[in-house]
Parts: sequence; C-alpha cells; structure tokens
Amino acid sequence: MIIDGLDVHCQYCMCPVEVWKPCLKTYGGDECKLYDDFSNVIWEFEKVAKPFNNQDILNKCHSDFEKEYGDIPSFDDSIMEMIEIHYFEGYMPNNYRHLSICK
Repeated sequence: MIIDGLDVHCQYCMCPVEVWKPCLKTYGGDECKLYDDFSNVIWEFEKVAKPFNNQDILNKCHSDFEKEYGDIPSFDDSIMEMIEIHYFEGYMPNNYRHLSICK
C-alpha cells in the first residue's frame, strides 16, 4: 500500500513494508487493526486520568470491539498480549496500574 509516496504495510501501522513483521503470537489476522482498536481504548483511559488496570482494559475491549474479531482463538489472550507489549515497551500511561485492583 502506498501512502504519501511510501510503501507501507497498512493504514493502521504505517510501517515500511520492508521492516514490518507480525508481533502477536495469539492472533494471525489483521493485527494492525486490532492493535489500533486496542490503542484507542488505552487513549480513552488516558484521557480520563482515573487509574485503570488489566481487567478494565479487557472489559472495555470486550464491549467496544470483540464482535469484530470473531476469528481470534482467544480474545482475552490477544488483549493481554497487547497489554504486555504496551507495558514493557513503555507505552502505557501513568494512570495504568499493572497488577492492581482499581476502585
């Protein structure tokens, strides 16, 4: 796909084709769109600035877009994998609580 003169993998990741590779072990479908939907959920939590945790993310992902991805063998496993990637790469906002219960 050519966007702005660059050959990119897709409109979601905008990664150059020559360096793109799949990153999810739990899903072989359109992981870039899934990751984009997931990132939108994280952004919504970040804007609210209220503490949130893994269960909050799972619940929001289930309600927002689970039905779009009926081909995912385990929706929760894929979401948890993206949470871990986001967390360990340092992309989670400051109001994220990795291993806590938020009330």
